Amino acid sequence: MEDSYETERISVKYISESNVVVIAFKAEEVLSEEYRASTMLAVDLLGQHKNSILIIDRSLNAKVEEADIKWARKTLFNTLVKSGCKHCFIVDPEHRIAHNAYPHRDLELRMRTTLVGSIDEALAKIGHKLEVSSEVLSMTKEEALTYMNLPADCDEERLENRFWQLSKNMRIENSDESQQKLVDLSAAYDIASGNAMKRKEVMEAREQEPKILGKTKDEWKTWFSYTWYWFVIGVVAIAICFSLIYTGFFRPDYDSAVIAVGHFQLEPSPMNTFLTETMGFSNPYINSTDVSFYNTQEQISNFQSESIATALFSANPNVVISDSQIIDYYYSNMVDLSDFYAECEQKLPAEVLDNLELVYCSEEEWYATISRYQESLGMEYEEPDHELSEEEILIGIQINNEDYIRELGFSCLWPDTEPNLVFGIYTGSEDMERSEYMLMGFLATLQAYL
Repeated sequence: MEDSYETERISVKYISESNVVVIAFKAEEVLSEEYRASTMLAVDLLGQHKNSILIIDRSLNAKVEEADIKWARKTLFNTLVKSGCKHCFIVDPEHRIAHNAYPHRDLELRMRTTLVGSIDEALAKIGHKLEVSSEVLSMTKEEALTYMNLPADCDEERLENRFWQLSKNMRIENSDESQQKLVDLSAAYDIASGNAMKRKEVMEAREQEPKILGKTKDEWKTWFSYTWYWFVIGVVAIAICFSLIYTGFFRPDYDSAVIAVGHFQLEPSPMNTFLTETMGFSNPYINSTDVSFYNTQEQISNFQSESIATALFSANPNVVISDSQIIDYYYSNMVDLSDFYAECEQKLPAEVLDNLELVYCSEEEWYATISRYQESLGMEYEEPDHELSEEEILIGIQINNEDYIRELGFSCLWPDTEPNLVFGIYTGSEDMERSEYMLMGFLATLQAYL
């Protein structure tokens, strides 16, 4: 059995025969979303299969963004230890990565770390486990330095260079004797560098600290720093469910409904004021969720928000508000606005029409968008059972006026895209005439901000 995640730049798989998880970087650059998704999947696989060995193939010396390195140091490595990982093999056959660089130093302060020339070499070492000799295990820091033919006042740089030179020679020799020497050398380096003592001090300090349900105060902080948003999402999801139940069974019928699904935040009060005071509705339904899906702007999406977005459509909204980065994902939910826009050209003033952008999408483009997203998650997607249409339809009308967007209560969150809103009509709307009246009202109001 193998559990796996695969993209063009990175792969993660669990190898049951060796009970090991392997992360392989296949390109010199990795997208932030792929990096975080793949490494956290590796953590999940380690915990799921109760194994303690991770192999990281960095043969290509893949570039990791600074923001992702900070995230890894704050969150990933702590959860990696928590998952039970005790030994990490790093594949670096050409010694392209400095030993004191990310992630070598970060990992060796938390667990045993071994440098190897290939994944096969790591698997061979796992299958033939060598133990550190008792002589080396009992060494002091000074004795470990002497073992490596270094003086007691040796600095860190000299220690690093000596370790790399000795270990390189031992790997080239590749005999059983040299492999045992390499294990002993790694342990001696661990002692000489002070890493072994640091881990011992951390563990001793942890044993002395009071614990709540098996965790220290700092461990609870680390755990919560990683999981706090799950609680927030859970609360929001529960609130949405109750809202939908209340909507369907207890509250008087809504006379209008607007949902907003995009990478933004919505303060509903201005929208409610617009629908009641400007449009004349007495009981509007308004709800929103922040989604970002697959993107190139390092914005992280989550399945919970996407599930909430799906639930919002069950309210059969009249108007759907999204943004230019997200609207294509909802192609199948949107009415073709071609006839409606022809009416707009007759009713709206020229200055409003000049400030509207028309958003088109075809079934073929929509399928490509969905497939790209599923591929980014390592999911398989089904081939279409019919020929996809290349005909583009008008799925939304875009407004870019920041004052107008702000007055409706929206705060757009895309870092590299100018604020915008895309308005459309839901295919499941039960009153199409009312939906068109509402959309026309949204568009006409733009004139006050021009």
